Amino acid sequence: DLCEFPCTSGEGLYWDGSCEAGGCDSRVTTNTVAGEDLCVYPCSTGDYLYWDGSCDDPCSPLLTTTIYKDELFCDFPCTTGEFRYYDSTCAATCPAPYSATPVKGENYCDYSCGPGEFLY
Repeated sequence: DLCEFPCTSGEGLYWDGSCEAGGCDSRVTTNTVAGEDLCVYPCSTGDYLYWDGSCDDPCSPLLTTTIYKDELFCDFPCTTGEFRYYDSTCAATCPAPYSATPVKGENYCDYSCGPGEFLY
């Protein structure tokens, strides 16, 4: 008996058995077997797949949570090069008194309050 690939040429086969044109989503792992693309979700059940390929739980409320084919994704909602602020906005700059903090290759704009200090 031969094992037949259920998708047509140029489609990726996902973990749920579905096929999609254009191959695998860029966020997941692509394993090519005998010239066919298998789309693999690399995280354990309950973990989120981050934009940098890492897996973690939970997803920060500052980020965008999506469910794609019953799996969890945690996406950086700003354009590349923009800063994510704690009020959930995105901006091109991070002026003083804020400070830029890199997280998984993307930028956050923080305000570090000292003991007994509050940001208003």
